[in-house]
This record gives sequence, C-alpha cells and structure tokens, in this order.
Amino acid sequence: MGAAFSMITLNREKFIIANIGDCRIYRYDDNDEFITQLSIDDRLKNGNGGITQSLGFREEDLDIHWFSDNLYEYEKFLLCSDGV
Repeated sequence: MGAAFSMITLNREKFIIANIGDCRIYRYDDNDEFITQLSIDDRLKNGNGGITQSLGFREEDLDIHWFSDNLYEYEKFLLCSDGV
C-alpha cells in the first residue's frame, strides 16, 4: 500500500508543482477560460485504476514529477488529492 501525492508552492514570481501517483494539479487561465493539467499520472496502462508508483512503497525507485513556471496575476490552481 502507498499514497499518491500532489503539492504546489508559490511565491510572487514563480510556482513549483510536484506529484506522484494519480493526484492531479490543474491550472486555470482566466484570459482564455481553459483548464490545463500540469501533473503527470502514474496509472497502469490497462485501465484498472492501479498506479505505478506511490509514497510508502519502494521510495528508492520514485520518479517524482515536478514542473516550474512563471506565476501570473490572478492565476488559479486546482489540486485533486486522494480522498480528501
């Protein structure tokens, strides 16, 4: 058993996201009115709902997905976590 994970950190100029598993992070653009998935899913290809990596199971093999970009005024983010 393990846990999926997503996080975001912000300052006045930049943001950094990170995720493991299937917890997603989205960015909403007020100007163009669209939502973009920033995170990468670690899901099995057969569609049975399993994930390929998580916290609490073989941490030495983890490939944490992370992304950084400029932060724009009034930008919005949506973090989708497991069961919360």
